[in-house]
Amino acid sequence: MNRGLFSSDFIAAVMIFIAALLIVGPMWNSLNAQVFNLEENRKIHMASLQVSDILLRTSGSPSGWNETFVYSIGISDELRIINATKAKYFYQFMASNYSEAKFMLGAGAYELAAQILDSNGDPIIIDGIAFSSGSIPANALEISNVQRIAILKISENERKFVNLKIQLWTI
Repeated sequence: MNRGLFSSDFIAAVMIFIAALLIVGPMWNSLNAQVFNLEENRKIHMASLQVSDILLRTSGSPSGWNETFVYSIGISDELRIINATKAKYFYQFMASNYSEAKFMLGAGAYELAAQILDSNGDPIIIDGIAFSSGSIPANALEISNVQRIAILKISENERKFVNLKIQLWTI
C-alpha cells in the first residue's frame, strides 16, 4: 500500500497540478486587478456626472443662497442655464469651504476641480472671481473628466455658451 502512494504517476500529477497553479494564479490576480480598476473607474466617473448634474440641474437651497449661507449647492435657476451670481458664490464657497463643498456635491471621497470655460477654453471671470478651482496634481491616480455644455446667464440681456468642466481624482 505504501509503495503505490508515491508512484511516478502520482508525482507527475502533483507536478502538473503545481505548474497549473503557478500559471493560473497570476492570471487570476491580473483579472481581479482589472475588474477592480474598471469598477473604480466607473465609480469616479459616476461621481463626476453626479456633481455636474447637481450643479446644472438644481438651484441650491435656500433658493437665494450665497457663499456664507447654503444648505445645498446648485448654480442653475433653469435647466442648464447657469446663474452667474450663484456661480460666483459657488467658487467663493469652494475657496473657503472646499471639503464641505465636495461633501454637498457628493464627491467627498475624491478631490474636485470645477471650471466654467468660455469658447476659447479660458475660465470665465466675473467681478474679479475666476470660475475655476483646483487642478489635477501630477501624482493623481484615477482621474475623471466630464464636460457639459450650458448657457451662462450674466444678465437679463447677456448670455453665452460655456463648458462646465468637472474633474475628480484620487491620490
